[in-house]
Amino acid sequence: MRSAIALVFVFGCAAPQPPPPATPVEVPLFAISDDAFGPLDGKTPATLAALRRAFAGYEVAPVNAESLEYRVSMDTAKLFDVIPDANGAVLNIHVVTPKLVAGGWRVGDPFRGDVSTCECWGDQIVCFNAGAHVAVALAKICREGTLTSARARAVLAGVAIRATIWSPRPLAAGGV
Repeated sequence: MRSAIALVFVFGCAAPQPPPPATPVEVPLFAISDDAFGPLDGKTPATLAALRRAFAGYEVAPVNAESLEYRVSMDTAKLFDVIPDANGAVLNIHVVTPKLVAGGWRVGDPFRGDVSTCECWGDQIVCFNAGAHVAVALAKICREGTLTSARARAVLAGVAIRATIWSPRPLAAGGV
């Protein structure tokens, strides 16, 4: 009996175990809202100088795809491309990293299909809700005329998101 009491006393008085280390919370790189993509808004010039000021500490470089774009990277990992319009303002931003969540969408996640519009932008399928500022580009080649019905859009559910696209202006079918 005394040994049982001694054990209870010894173990009962032992220091409590420290809590397990907290799981690190990944802090988003930028806040993305209808009005702004991190430090950019609809009035920010889409020029190399302005983007380097806005994204100080990141690599910002001009790239020529089909037209001039500006690639923003961190430690050589591509984050997003800023696409200027004909007047030198931000037309849209194509996010290609899962480190940024835009409009509840993340690159690599499966598409949910809960949108009002899907259309071809070149050879890529881009889906969005009319009036929203964020769209998704899917990892599937687009064929004109195949996305007009809700049923056709529902078939896209589960396809991986290749990029999220932020626009400073509300999105509309047929263009911003």
